[in-house]
Amino acid sequence: MFTAPKYDTCESWEKAVTDGGWTPDYWIEEAKKIKASYIVLATFHSRLGYARPWPSKIPGSCCTKRDILGELIDAAEAKGLKTILYMTDDPKWHDEQGFETLDSAAYSAYRGRDVDLTTRPGFGEFSYENFFEVMHNYRSSRASGSRTTTSTGCRTTCTRRSTRRVRT
Repeated sequence: MFTAPKYDTCESWEKAVTDGGWTPDYWIEEAKKIKASYIVLATFHSRLGYARPWPSKIPGSCCTKRDILGELIDAAEAKGLKTILYMTDDPKWHDEQGFETLDSAAYSAYRGRDVDLTTRPGFGEFSYENFFEVMHNYRSSRASGSRTTTSTGCRTTCTRRSTRRVRT
């Protein structure tokens, strides 16, 4: 969302990506040209307004309707590349652009109790839940022919500062 040009909603960013002709195949082919064996996507990052490039069921920050993340993972997997996702657990940039990018009220209603997403504990819970949503939605399709039926082939690394998922 906080890119040049600036987009202050997921809808406007997603429209620009789609209207601009974005295709995951382009990025995968560019990675293959330099003999890369994996790609890294900074998703759910503070400098992007905590936007999520996948249709999330978890309220709290904006998400796209188009499954940009799924398209990229599928394209990478089809060409034998691994995908690494960076997901932050740091809420400190939540109002960096002069408006709030996190919706504590929506997430609190979803959880059934008060959760302040602008605090490290509240955002940590939100980030953790998003991590598991991604793990559930984007399981390896090589192992079973379906991305939602098995976790075989996935390796997860979690650290205090970041969470990443590696496609194997």
